[in-house]
Amino acid sequence: MSDQVSLSCSSEFVAYACGQAHVGWSVVSLKAPLYEPSTRAAVDVVAVIDKSGSMAGEKLTLVKKTLEFVISQLKECDRLGLVTYDTGVYLDFGLMKMTSKNKERATHIVKQIQDGSSTNLSGGLIKGMVEILDRGKDKNPVASVLLLTDGHANAGITRKEDIVRAMRNPKKYMDYQSHSRPMLFPSLFQANIAPTFIPQQQQQQLAPQMQQLLPQIQQIQPSQVAVPPVPQLQQQVPDLQAAAAASLPPPGPPATQNVFNQGPPMVPPPPPPHQFFQQAEESQLPEDDDDSDAPPFEGSVYTFGFGSDHDAAMLKAISDADHGVYYFIGSVDKIPESFADCLGGLLSVVGQNIALTVEMGPKCTIKKIHGRQSRKLAEDKKKCEFQLGDMQSEEQRDLVIEVNLPSLPSPSKEPQAVLTTSVTYFNVITSIMDAATVQLIVDRPEAASNEPCDANVDVDRQRNRITVAAALETATSLADAGNFDAARKAVSDSRTIVEKSKTASEDFCKALMKDMQNCLDGLSSHSTYNAFGQQQMYNRAQSHNIQRSNFVASPMYGSSSKAAMQMQAKAFKPPSKK
Repeated sequence: MSDQVSLSCSSEFVAYACGQAHVGWSVVSLKAPLYEPSTRAAVDVVAVIDKSGSMAGEKLTLVKKTLEFVISQLKECDRLGLVTYDTGVYLDFGLMKMTSKNKERATHIVKQIQDGSSTNLSGGLIKGMVEILDRGKDKNPVASVLLLTDGHANAGITRKEDIVRAMRNPKKYMDYQSHSRPMLFPSLFQANIAPTFIPQQQQQQLAPQMQQLLPQIQQIQPSQVAVPPVPQLQQQVPDLQAAAAASLPPPGPPATQNVFNQGPPMVPPPPPPHQFFQQAEESQLPEDDDDSDAPPFEGSVYTFGFGSDHDAAMLKAISDADHGVYYFIGSVDKIPESFADCLGGLLSVVGQNIALTVEMGPKCTIKKIHGRQSRKLAEDKKKCEFQLGDMQSEEQRDLVIEVNLPSLPSPSKEPQAVLTTSVTYFNVITSIMDAATVQLIVDRPEAASNEPCDANVDVDRQRNRITVAAALETATSLADAGNFDAARKAVSDSRTIVEKSKTASEDFCKALMKDMQNCLDGLSSHSTYNAFGQQQMYNRAQSHNIQRSNFVASPMYGSSSKAAMQMQAKAFKPPSKK
């Protein structure tokens, strides 16, 4: 069995007549091997869980059970961290190895999660990403943030565009989670002690007193945050701050006092038993921020939205920003299976940092690239570079490209080189960088038959896939604008194209048509669209674009690893209390 990602390419027809120019469809394909090793790549996972008031009851109970399942599936080499959020953001425990003792500790903390108030989604997400960024050299090869919510962001950064911007530089935007105010002594974030937000002038006056504690605080390891290692420090901080505040000079004129009063109280209440970060009102980012120098996020972000109240567009945009997917969970009983599907994929990653290049042959150019892959197309349309993230066991990536083929003065004795494609990636199985190169060629005789019945089935199948994905995106935009008739027509027209295609009878295309029918059902009225139609269409369009499973009710783009993990999640029963 191969341990490498295979690379191949196909043309819609094997030959094109030489006497005229043609637009030919081609597909460049990557196929990941089946990978079920006894020793796999270790993972770093940070679960970011919504515990707002709307999560109370069965939803939060199932989420906690799901987290216990995740804990049970991780090995000692894996690390798990937990961030919860309502109006505030809480680091319940930082990334720690899943030893037997730490599993017991993590499970105990999960059982204590209780529902709270509002939904500071951005604060939880950014803190989860910072946990990944702060790993330093001690990091596992596969890293991911799993963000779960059932509602709309109504605290912290709330606009979709601003949240996606903040994801480019999470450390920078930690401050914007609380009135965009500066943070006093960021090193306190490492020590399970609640940070205080104080105007800069008073920070300078408090600095000597706070410096007395810093040597002790900096010795505390992030992995110790779940259980405060030095409770006496927590008791000392509020007293020290209160004493320091009392020693400050009287407040200035009313204008200065008014500025100080805009933020939270200078002396906060004692921190809760886990790490508390911020209580945030809504805030927006400045328009002119430049994040071009931010370090890349070495991980993926997966989002999970359930019920009819979450913001599907926001969750999809968040997952798109960092090579993840958006899971739509229609009913609460699917929470465990959805997390299991994601976990099964993360535990079977075979290739990372996949970079693919397409270079066109003599006189050939790229007419159009279909799909949503991250790419850079040269101005002369002769070369395109793709960044494809990672690939999991048994996954496939198919790049659908329309190419311009030139007219030739006479039949060619040798096949014409249409394009050359090459791929480089880190092979997780062998722990080395791998590469492959292939060339696509076609014959150029005097005459050639280019009838639909002669078309390559791989090209036809992938053309159907991107046709459906594009139609669902168009229909979603139309429905969001209230134009349901046009939205239904866009989906119906694409279904007709698939029905008339050469591969219409294949299981894959039948599944595409079933998806379209389900989406049409969701477009039947405003109420059905708001209840499930919008979430379903964002979810299915993304899945077809990137060829990764994100909806457990659909068999498309699944794998044996994901299926096995779902089965285990269904059968999982948390251990009974001793």
